[in-house]
Amino acid sequence: MLQRMTQRMLLVMTASAIIWGGLSAAAWAAGPYLVEYRLTQWKTVHFDDPGQAEEHLATLKKLGCDAHASAHGGHIDVRYRCPAWRSLAVETDAGAHRWERWLRACGFETAHQH
Repeated sequence: MLQRMTQRMLLVMTASAIIWGGLSAAAWAAGPYLVEYRLTQWKTVHFDDPGQAEEHLATLKKLGCDAHASAHGGHIDVRYRCPAWRSLAVETDAGAHRWERWLRACGFETAHQH
């Protein structure tokens, strides 16, 4: 249980750092490295920490996913999907690979293009 919570914290922190870490608007609009992603079926992730759930939800929404949260039974469920392919422009190849790892860990299909 602790290992799973630690993995979730790392995923949320990594995504937040990438999204809010100061990439220029131009990089988002026309970066040289693209990561494409989709998740056709709904996926639900359980969070015990409301802050982590909120960050994860905000990240998913920023990526254009259908996402919502609901609290019950002492935890928060974040449910999300992204049925159509979307793409994310990233300034560096390393950044694109970080996004791919995060998206795959969250259940997305990905494709990385240069």
